[in-house]
Amino acid sequence: MRNIYNLCWILFFFTACQSPVDQNNNSPQNVGLEVYLKNCQLCHGKDGKLNAMNAKDLSVSTLSPELTEQAIVNGSPANGMPAYGPRLSETELKALTNYVLSLRK
Repeated sequence: MRNIYNLCWILFFFTACQSPVDQNNNSPQNVGLEVYLKNCQLCHGKDGKLNAMNAKDLSVSTLSPELTEQAIVNGSPANGMPAYGPRLSETELKALTNYVLSLRK
């Protein structure tokens, strides 16, 4: 289990260093998907249900859009989720928030 934990952190830091999302030719939905796949998929899974590393199941979240955005910006240190506020542009943040909300059942 410890090896899986270490691997997830290594992959997280690798993906965090990737180049910014190309927003020039993408719709907000595509930008949200791209940001999600680069930053969130590892722990939350493509459909938001993976729950790796104590990640919340995004498909059953009841957080308001405002609280969802705050969770992305501030992270959840108790659960190992980093703060993405400093890493994302305002466009990426809004697109990611909307994408995460779209994963709900």
